[in-house]
Amino acid sequence: MAILSSLKDNLIDLDLDRVWEGIEESEDGMPRAQLEELKQRTLRALTELICRAECVGNKNKLFNDLYNREKRATTAVGMGIAFPHIRTMQVTQFVAAIARSTRGIPFDAPDGKPVRLFFVMAAPPYDDKSYLRAYKTLATALRYDTVRQALLEAPGAHDIVSVLRTSI
Repeated sequence: MAILSSLKDNLIDLDLDRVWEGIEESEDGMPRAQLEELKQRTLRALTELICRAECVGNKNKLFNDLYNREKRATTAVGMGIAFPHIRTMQVTQFVAAIARSTRGIPFDAPDGKPVRLFFVMAAPPYDDKSYLRAYKTLATALRYDTVRQALLEAPGAHDIVSVLRTSI
């Protein structure tokens, strides 16, 4: 499976909550500008994470590609999950990474819930096969509450990979 073969411990970030630094959420919610800033910070962190795979050409262009993709339509699917994904000339091969937020990040999910698990994927424009297969495999496994809960509770990156190995 493409996602498991490409997913290394260094491509897993269990502390995405750092994107909240300096942003406060009031009882009335957050202004749209702050929500947008939080989304940009999240996508920048996910871009940095993907860059650890050492197959990225231009980090800024990759961020712009992910951000522009997200502006067209949210990649949050509900149940606390988002699949930011892009086909781009900025990567030389399929790459996937996972990030987790304990607090949750507003990401325009259809169910209105904050996203806690981000599965970011990038592939060259010509690589539809592994890209789509990985997306489908993850989406199928993440339908189950037990899988999502195990990923949220996993203490380390290698535990995330173990959960996925047994679930996919």
